[in-house]
Amino acid sequence: MHELLKKKFIGTNKVLILGYGIEGRSTYRHLKKYFPKLTIGIADQNIQIASDPFITNDSFLTTYLGENYLQAINDYKVIIKSPGINLNKETLKNKTILSQTSLFLEKYRLQTIGITGTKGKSTTASLIHHFLKSSGINALLLGNIGIAAFDKIDEIGKNTVIVFELSAHQLLNVEVSPHVSVLLNIFPEHLDFFDSFEAYRKAKLKIFEYQHDEDIIIDGRNYAGDFFSENLIKEMATTMFCNNTMYETIKNLSPLKGYHNLFNSFIALEAAIMMGAGIKSSVQSLPLFTPLAHRLEFIGNYCGIDFYNDSISTVPQSTIAAVKSLEKVDILLLGGYDRGLDYSVLTNFLATTQIPHLLFMGKAGNTMMRLMKKQLGNRKLIQVKNIEEALYYIKNIQNISTCLLSPAAASYDAFHSFEHRGNTFKALVKEIFG
Repeated sequence: MHELLKKKFIGTNKVLILGYGIEGRSTYRHLKKYFPKLTIGIADQNIQIASDPFITNDSFLTTYLGENYLQAINDYKVIIKSPGINLNKETLKNKTILSQTSLFLEKYRLQTIGITGTKGKSTTASLIHHFLKSSGINALLLGNIGIAAFDKIDEIGKNTVIVFELSAHQLLNVEVSPHVSVLLNIFPEHLDFFDSFEAYRKAKLKIFEYQHDEDIIIDGRNYAGDFFSENLIKEMATTMFCNNTMYETIKNLSPLKGYHNLFNSFIALEAAIMMGAGIKSSVQSLPLFTPLAHRLEFIGNYCGIDFYNDSISTVPQSTIAAVKSLEKVDILLLGGYDRGLDYSVLTNFLATTQIPHLLFMGKAGNTMMRLMKKQLGNRKLIQVKNIEEALYYIKNIQNISTCLLSPAAASYDAFHSFEHRGNTFKALVKEIFG
């Protein structure tokens, strides 16, 4: 990576790190390690970065913080951009725009399995990593799952297999594809960042765009549409592995709930096998897989109610999958930050269920509630200010056994992230019902 960066830096003695989150911090650490006298700029909207002790004594560093942080672009030819920062083409004219993702894939693409999709990325990536490790393969998990790629470079050997979770934001500016490219699904999402669903879809599809003839494509859309059924997943398992018993084997061994997670498991198994994992050792290791938090996470039974945290569900399709995965749902908590999604598909699905209580939060909740009143007027449709108010309302309801938080909306109206929302839900359930 050191030599690759040297080539990118030819003709300049300074580099701008645009965005100082997980990736930006990782980039800064890497540059200081290998280019200690390089002049570095850090540009970010967050003014609190100025007090970060890790950067305060760096005489080769200039910070550009606050509302006008993007003006720093004018002073640099080479920019290493973090995902999530949206720049128009005019701003980027005559600039060399790099990212951890593009640089990492340029160096390690032949060793990499890349995974993207609107939903299921983290679970599928974690399953692939689990299957590889169970087969005795040296494997690393990194990327959008919360582990910056540059932080793992020192652990990569010639035979290391890299499992790289990729978001649409990370794929937006890449011109390299992984050796094994996995696309799970594409639903409308992040429409507050992308100009349209088509722009978002194109960003996702870039995972395939630069593949070579010898590379491998695993496209989940070939096996399933927006929703999953038992027959569909059975057919998928038989098609993939030419084995009529594979579906029942995986279903019986898996610690994950729902047909969507069986889909994720079969995709993960195929990807892992493509990079050398053994099918027998992988399948046998499945009961040892630890499900990720905030994905149909069982919190516990309190006052006779089973509570599930599915805060990861930020689109209608994911909430539908979550409801289908549980035998019974008495209370569904919906809503949050409104990204302008179409909730009619969720309304139509909920009309086919027997869920008696629907609680709505935030502007997205307002949108859902208005839509659902027309079709679900016989249900309890309740507007609440926040999760805490929802739980106190639930405490006074009789004869209920299951409560599911699966919002079908982003969390940014009240929380830093879906993890923050899920952790708040878990803590309040234990405080109010414990």
